[in-house]
Amino acid sequence: MKSTNSITILGLILLSGNLFGACNHPDDFPQFARDQILAYGLFYNATELFRFTMAGQPAGSHNFDADCPQGGTVHIEGTSQVGSTVAVDITYDMHDCRFENIVIMDDLVLNGKLHHTVNYDSAGLGGEDLFAEDLRMEGTLYGGPDQAGFKQKCDIEISYIESDISITFLGLICGRDVGISLWHVTYEGE
Repeated sequence: MKSTNSITILGLILLSGNLFGACNHPDDFPQFARDQILAYGLFYNATELFRFTMAGQPAGSHNFDADCPQGGTVHIEGTSQVGSTVAVDITYDMHDCRFENIVIMDDLVLNGKLHHTVNYDSAGLGGEDLFAEDLRMEGTLYGGPDQAGFKQKCDIEISYIESDISITFLGLICGRDVGISLWHVTYEGE
């Protein structure tokens, strides 16, 4: 999907330590930083789950069961259109759905329903949303030198929006705000 490169850039910014300048000990790993990392990790892994399960599937309506990338199962229901524009409206009903470890997160396991919508125009502008009620999540988060295990069940509402002048990542995890705005300058070769 379109957002993979942009989400990767966002992840590198999160990893650069800019958010974690005050963190010197695991006890100092602030909740806002944990939430930012978790939000990024959820988007990254939702994109990976889409690729892993939808590769080779024709565009249109979907209703099938699949394995998750590192174990567990997922029932996928919804629609997808991939071409010059991208439109996805999928619900993942996950049972012990495990994901590959990424630099900021280990051993992510998700249980529950996660709704993933994607809309990008032919210029690659648009966005993605993740919604869940009572999503059960567990794993380990990393931010600079800090790490924290987490096990929680809560609502998720996160959006990733890419326009011609900015990339914005915002929403709520367990009722707490998450968000980052990245502004970029375009040049003629872009």
